[in-house]
Amino acid sequence: MSGVLEAQGLTLERGRREILAGLDLSLNRGEVTVLLGPNGAGKSTLLAGLCGLLRPASGRVLLDGADLAALAPAARARRIGFLPQTPEIAWPLEVRILVGLGRVPHIGARGLSAEDARIIEAALADAGAADLADRDASTLSGGERARVMIARVLAGEPDWLLADEPLAGLDPGCQIDAAATLVRRARAGCGVVLTLHDLTLAARIADRILVLGGAKLLADGPPEVALVPDVLARAFGVRTALRRGPEGVTVDILGRA
Repeated sequence: MSGVLEAQGLTLERGRREILAGLDLSLNRGEVTVLLGPNGAGKSTLLAGLCGLLRPASGRVLLDGADLAALAPAARARRIGFLPQTPEIAWPLEVRILVGLGRVPHIGARGLSAEDARIIEAALADAGAADLADRDASTLSGGERARVMIARVLAGEPDWLLADEPLAGLDPGCQIDAAATLVRRARAGCGVVLTLHDLTLAARIADRILVLGGAKLLADGPPEVALVPDVLARAFGVRTALRRGPEGVTVDILGRA
């Protein structure tokens, strides 16, 4: 099925410890899906499994009906872009060159074309990092680095963009801008899946929210379905209230459940 990323009976382990068990899931392109859950619930593990970086203990991941494990790494990288929670910059590269590495799965050994250069500049602009293009990447602050790494994954023009806490470390204004960038990518047809801890932000940008806890899926649906007090009490052990206003949905944390 075109435009679908699926998990079928997916069980994922870390160090022989079961993190998620028997998960069935079907995600669609053109949507922003947010993964929520307490620390250790398996959000990062699920992203790693969905992009092929973590081999399932059982079950499988399908991309448009084909087993993801059967795809060659370069082909998988062209289809799925992954932004880890703590991306490292190992060398003192110019930011524009670093972002250009996102084109590697597409260019092979041929070198950058004029079209590749255009895509790189567009990714820098879309991520709000155009002013950083000539900087040494090793000199960036945490927030600047976050914007640059978003640009790098955008430069790959993936069908699926999976990001682990991509808004962490950004100041409120840049966080709003980066979230808007990811929403625009989804509206353009990309499947965007990201992890967050901010419940209100999740409610305002997500088409669909998955709440994880206890090695399983506790809720799956639009914000008004997934963020109800009962679900959040089970997931986080807190009492909450869901408010709707002119600016969108707000989730108030009232205290421990």
